[in-house]
This record gives sequence, C-alpha cells and structure tokens, in this order.
Amino acid sequence: MTRYEWSQVMRRMETAIREKKDTATLAAAAGDSALRRECQGSINAMVKAYEQLSDWTGLGPDFRRTYVAGFRDVSEKALTNTLSGGTIETVRSRVYRADGSEAYHYPKSDVIQKMNSFEEINEYFSKVNRYGEREYLFSGSMRELPLDCQKALAESVLYMQETFKSREWPATIRVQKTATVEGREVAGYYDGKSRKIVISMKGNTSEGDYYGAGIHEQVHHYDRYGTEADYCIKRAERELMRTVNPTTRFPYSFSEVQLMRYNIAENESGKNDEILAYSIEQGTTTGNLNPLSRIIYDLFHERNVRK
Repeated sequence: MTRYEWSQVMRRMETAIREKKDTATLAAAAGDSALRRECQGSINAMVKAYEQLSDWTGLGPDFRRTYVAGFRDVSEKALTNTLSGGTIETVRSRVYRADGSEAYHYPKSDVIQKMNSFEEINEYFSKVNRYGEREYLFSGSMRELPLDCQKALAESVLYMQETFKSREWPATIRVQKTATVEGREVAGYYDGKSRKIVISMKGNTSEGDYYGAGIHEQVHHYDRYGTEADYCIKRAERELMRTVNPTTRFPYSFSEVQLMRYNIAENESGKNDEILAYSIEQGTTTGNLNPLSRIIYDLFHERNVRK
C-alpha cells in the first residue's frame, strides 16, 4: 500500500473514533452509565489500534482529528480498581475492561479447582501407553508456578478436550523460566515436530495469562499441519470483503482486512497460524474480537466443536 492509502485508512479510523465518542457523550448525558462504559472500552481499543498503525506506518497520530467537544476521556490508567481500591497500572500481559475489572476470564471446572497439588493435576492428565507405562502431560517444572496458575493451565487443556473434537494430546506441556523463538522472548511456543508446548514464566504473570497461553499453543497443536489456519483465514477474508463496513457504507477493503490482521497479531500478522491462534485465544478469554477474528473464531468452532 502507498502512503496515501494508509493515510485514508487512518482517516476512516479517526471518523470511527469520533462517532464512538459522540455515542459515549450522549450516553453520559442520558445517564446511561453502562453504555458509557461500553463505549469507553471500545474507544480505548480503537485509539490503541490507531496509535499502533500510526507508529507502524510512520505517519504519526493526529489527535485533533479524533477530538470531540464535550467528551470526557476516561483512560484505562485512570479507572479505579473496585477490588483493591487502588489505581490500575496497565501491564502489557494484562487486559482490563472499561469498568476496571480484569478482562481475562476462563471457565473453572469443579474437578480442577478441587485439586490441591501439582501431583493431583498431573495424575488427572496422565495416560498409560501401549507399553503399560504411565505418561504425564505436564513437566515437573510446573511446580514452580502458584497453584492457581497451575490450575489455569490445566483448565485450558480441559477446555480444549471438552469443547473440541478429540485430538492426539501434545507430548508434553513444559513450563520454563523463559521461551524464545528466533531470538525473541515469547509467552510460549509449540514445536510441531516433537508435539511439545513450552510456556514461559517470564512472559506470563496471572491466571488469565497462563490460561490464554495454554489455549493459544493448543490451537497450534490442533493446526500443526496448517490446514485449519489456511481454511479459516482465507474463507474469513473472502467473507469479510463481501460484507459492508457500517462506518464507510462500502464493503471492507483489502487494506482494512490487512489492518485487522495486524490488530490481531501485530508483528506476526503475516502468519496465518498465529492469526488463528490469537483469534481463538482472544475469543475464549477477553472476547475482544474485530470483524475478521470473529469470523475466524466462528469458523474454527464450526469445524472443530464437539457435537
């Protein structure tokens, strides 16, 4: 895309931000606090995407174009955490809702939550191989995690097993101090040759982080031959480009689809397998999906959900 084409994408984003601010201002005037908070969450996400694109293209943000008279901005950093009474410090690995609550959520099962040790968790996910030997899914290093984080990682496995069609298990899920791919630190990675999932202790801090990382890497395991990603992403892009953008009143353009890919996976937006894994992770944890990731999420479930 040319510099001019990217600038037009930014102009459309600025228009969308102003429209959402107008809605928020009207909601505040009408005393509709729920709608006001919902709009603020959307505005925060839209502004973040706008800033990221501005940095990526080198065009720079122009906040005069997003200004709306009468709109009172409530950023994530200014929201009050109702649980602690303090001010939220935004941390890259954590995501917050507009009301200040942590956005990560995951289903908690009675069977996992009643467990009191790593040994109980690992025994539950063990199996006997054809030689009569018992094999365990999690590596012993998982003991170094707080028990709640151990349970969160275990819940991600249980969710995948109970939600989707049966697949061969990963050979192991290993927890280690750091995880690197091509020289850069990551929250986790999947080795398709050995069917091994590695989760980083440095790259994850909360229960939600470990649950999300577990889902993300298990999606890679489901897609280790690349067929799921190719099908879901290609079909989703075709469907989206036949859909009318409610902001512009025109079908979504190729450049808008590429921007959505970037918003889903940022620097890994050129990799279909990462687009798929991030879409399923975000849909399962934060629910924060753009139009492209929503279609991808629905297609993956349609193809793989347990009947």
